[in-house]
Amino acid sequence: MIHIYKKFQTNTIVLCFSILLLTLYSTTGYAQINTVLNTQIRGEITAAAKGDPLGTYNIVVNKPAGATTINTIFVYNTAFNVDYGANSITLNGVTTPLNTLTSAFITLDYYCRYSDVTNSSTALVNTLNAAAAGSNTTIAVTESNYGGIDGVGILVLWNIPTNPMGTFVIQLGCLATGPIAASSSFAISPIDKTIPGFKATIGCGIGFSIGILGQSSVLRIGAASPTTIVSSNVGGFDDGSNSANGGLITLGGTGDSPTVNDTDELFDVAPFLSNGQTQISYSLLDVNSSYDDAINVLYFSGSGVLPVCNAGTTAPTLSSTTASNVCPTSTVNLTTITASNTPASTTLTWHTGTPATSANKVATPTAVAAGTYYAAFFDATGDCYSSTTTTVTATVSACCNAGSASPSLSATTISNVCPATTVNLTSITASNLPAGTTLTWHTGTPATTANKITGTAVAAGTYYAAFFDATNNCYSGTSGSATTAVTATVSACCNAGTAVPSLSATTISNVCPATTVNLTSITASNLPAGTTLTWHTGTPATTANKITGTAVAAGTYYAAFFDATNNCYSGTAGSATTAVTATVSACCNAGTAVPSLSATTISNVCPATTVNLTSITASNLPAGTTLTWHTGTPATTANKITGTAVAAGTYYAAFFDATNNCYSGTAGAGTTAVTATVNTCVTCNAGTVAPVLIKN
Repeated sequence: MIHIYKKFQTNTIVLCFSILLLTLYSTTGYAQINTVLNTQIRGEITAAAKGDPLGTYNIVVNKPAGATTINTIFVYNTAFNVDYGANSITLNGVTTPLNTLTSAFITLDYYCRYSDVTNSSTALVNTLNAAAAGSNTTIAVTESNYGGIDGVGILVLWNIPTNPMGTFVIQLGCLATGPIAASSSFAISPIDKTIPGFKATIGCGIGFSIGILGQSSVLRIGAASPTTIVSSNVGGFDDGSNSANGGLITLGGTGDSPTVNDTDELFDVAPFLSNGQTQISYSLLDVNSSYDDAINVLYFSGSGVLPVCNAGTTAPTLSSTTASNVCPTSTVNLTTITASNTPASTTLTWHTGTPATSANKVATPTAVAAGTYYAAFFDATGDCYSSTTTTVTATVSACCNAGSASPSLSATTISNVCPATTVNLTSITASNLPAGTTLTWHTGTPATTANKITGTAVAAGTYYAAFFDATNNCYSGTSGSATTAVTATVSACCNAGTAVPSLSATTISNVCPATTVNLTSITASNLPAGTTLTWHTGTPATTANKITGTAVAAGTYYAAFFDATNNCYSGTAGSATTAVTATVSACCNAGTAVPSLSATTISNVCPATTVNLTSITASNLPAGTTLTWHTGTPATTANKITGTAVAAGTYYAAFFDATNNCYSGTAGAGTTAVTATVNTCVTCNAGTVAPVLIKN
């Protein structure tokens, strides 16, 4: 009995076969055998089988040089109508759970079980994978019932990349032939016996072959009918430890030579094959008198065949025969084109010429330049291309780097920043600015050079942002249609601004004789254009607390900038002010100027013998003062002259403020000297009366 496991791994088919050969007696013959594998790879089949009446023994598996992949399945069957359970076999000390094997072509009266060792017996798989190339691996087998289990057979298909391409066929029957031959045929890839390394072998598995004379089978092969005898002694001696019940198994494998066809189950059939042959027929006939040999397996291993190209001869039927770039990409992606008739196990490839070869294969079909390309099917296993191709024309149109996307802006509304009365659109940026472009602003859409805004200051309104590619002189979107609208608003500004006045002084006092303070003598170095400096009795500055006039009393006052056009003060609601402290000191009305007199010399008028100083006046007499005379300087109350008649001498005129009891100048120093002279008067007795005449 044989079970087959088939696994696909990236262009490599690895097959593992386990064979358990039967010992049974059958009253009915079966001539049914089925193909379970027919594949083409670079590889080799190796086989091993053994049984032992004690139920514990070793199987030796040979690993060919250069083999890289292993998959293994083993099976067993019972000699009687007994099921020995799912855990009846261990491999290298690991119990491997077994499944019941069922198949349409297994109809004999026994139980069969199998296990995919690749998946369920890690220890065994690790052992086989770790084996050195060209070495033998020993697998320890233990049977739970060595009387009812007739041994284990293993068949492995290895992947060997250095081997010639080959055809590998496995057929299973698990059937007793009786007088009827088990016969079948199988297709192979066309063989080429001239290929270096060519070989062709057939291996057979027979149950209940103990080497007794006459207990054997006949193998015949032929291209159309199985006429040529390959061996008349198939099954010879079994591969068990001895010929006793419990070790009755044969299998062309390890230790069997294909050149010794009369004793082994491995046969060299190359001499019986012809170049180009694609079909092999065979028959296996049990010739012993009891007809109780069970035909389990027949496998063909042929290295050196003409590769079958799955790519075929049909040209690809493509979804399109033209392709163009999709801006902003400036290359064409051929992989967007698909084929509706892709053969199994092939891919669609692209080429710069025809016929398709590896030399003209396009390395990067996702990005090609304009030109003509050829589509073909590629079979990686056979390393071949379809014999016909389909032409595709690729065109590349110049792209606008501005692309088709609208600008994604940092803001879609904007307003002026006072004192500016215009909006600066350049403060808005785009997060998706394409390389090689700039952000431009327009008065309408689509964006054009005609409606492009130059400069950075715009009035209130709606404007449109677009990307501009100066190299290709184009805007984003079709004909500049990809724009983003921005609303600009302009609010009236207060020219007074937000800065507080920077004053020439923050303290001020009166200048005598003034008894008030003149705030207008203070100036601001940062007076904004279009404003005036105003003074207020409080803060914030308002029209209500604004000071009119130039003279103020002592106190604290606040300077602000005032924009008469917009009727606003500096700062928010006039809050930007600067405080000034005003102080008023008492003043002497006499002032600091010296009297400007009508005369600086004076003399008596006879008959008076004294001088009258009051006859002299001052042209610059300050208001609220009188002109006083003093015998010395500075003028004081102590040297003040009372009366109007003075003798000859020098006298000093000063201004006197009676209210503040002070004289002109500092401490009365503001005086003007006057020299008084007294002339001697002659007494005239004639007097001043005119004579009165008497007429006689």
